[in-house]
Amino acid sequence: MRRRGLGDFLHYFIPEEEQREARERARPAQLENRSRSTRWCLPASPDRPLSCAVAIDLAVATARGGCRAEILAPFRQHWLLPKSAEVSWRVFELGQAESGSLAQALEATPPGSRSYVLVPPERLGPLLRTLPPGVLDGVLLPIEATARGPAQALGLLRQLGRPLPELRIGAVPVGASSRAVAREIFSKLERAAGRQLGLDVEDMGELRRDPASFRSLLFGVSVLDVDEEASSAQSLRALSDRLAGAPNQAA
Repeated sequence: MRRRGLGDFLHYFIPEEEQREARERARPAQLENRSRSTRWCLPASPDRPLSCAVAIDLAVATARGGCRAEILAPFRQHWLLPKSAEVSWRVFELGQAESGSLAQALEATPPGSRSYVLVPPERLGPLLRTLPPGVLDGVLLPIEATARGPAQALGLLRQLGRPLPELRIGAVPVGASSRAVAREIFSKLERAAGRQLGLDVEDMGELRRDPASFRSLLFGVSVLDVDEEASSAQSLRALSDRLAGAPNQAA
């Protein structure tokens, strides 16, 4: 017996004409999101390949969604990291004028592209405090789903000090066993950041880990090239959509 999917239930309960009108209303917002240039910064180090792999997989998910995606970093791509012809990796210099160097690199990006800027955690605070307004949309903090994960993320937020007011601060638990666990991890960081630092942190959902996640590192390709229907791949696509949209869009 064939299992019924969502399409069967929609067809049964909602007239096709009403479904079509709903899709047409949603299309302008989807097109607007695809045409927007977005620039998010992630803490990542060349000596911690997993922190860089998250950004690469996210950029691949963005490219598969129909948007040009690139990674900007002050270091070259490690040979162990996933490779993808769909994502460019550009190097910018960190130095005394590091904010100017990054701003110049971002100015060279084509309109409508989405940039993921990787910065070593210890350099993130000084960089953000000297950036001109409007250069970045926000900072995305991956939180490891461990007992120490929220405390480590809080320590990084403490290093940031008071970033520019227009910068969004988003957090995404990585590798939680369930959505409920991910929500609990995020809530711990959210409460501590508000109480101790006076910072608002946005819930960006979660990034899952599964066998495809580890095979991607083994084979040197993106998670989406291992199994695009894996839960890890689906969570990457969902996060890519949230980063392109308005605040507070987490499921």
